[in-house]
Amino acid sequence: MLNIDETRSAVIKIIRVHKLIATATACTTFSRAIASAIFSAINVAAFNAGLKNFLPEYIAQAASAAGQPAASLLEFIEVLSKGNTGALAKVPGITPMFIAQGTRALQQAFADSLRIVFITATPFEVISCITSWCLGDLRETINFRVDTPAEELHAKQDHYEATAWFSPKQDTSLESTALGISRT
Repeated sequence: MLNIDETRSAVIKIIRVHKLIATATACTTFSRAIASAIFSAINVAAFNAGLKNFLPEYIAQAASAAGQPAASLLEFIEVLSKGNTGALAKVPGITPMFIAQGTRALQQAFADSLRIVFITATPFEVISCITSWCLGDLRETINFRVDTPAEELHAKQDHYEATAWFSPKQDTSLESTALGISRT
């Protein structure tokens, strides 16, 4: 599955003005955080709304089909949806067959509610795929070259020779260093 973040990251790497790379990266990170917060809230709301609709309907159908009395149906739906297994035995007219049918209906309600989440995400996945196909070939722009180094690097050879206790031109063998003899 292609991700919108991958597309945005590729777009950032195409930026020609190197001064804007840090700003573009910050904007991507910010938009990723905002998008995940927004879409998490949307997905949770869609899942809960689906569960609120499907759970009573599916459990009621399953319990009615299994022959459970209508008087205890509301209590059965409430106890089963809360997951209170200890209270299931206290529901009047309950049998293991009713519990099994209700549990299957509960699982189907959860699956159908989760399906809503995936259906709401599908348009964004399609947009992400189309956007990534429009990017083009990135082999020339994405390479291992550092365009904006973090610091300015200078040749350190002069500094090395001035501060070293020995010069690279001197003999650095163990014998001469231990005896303090230089063969130059």
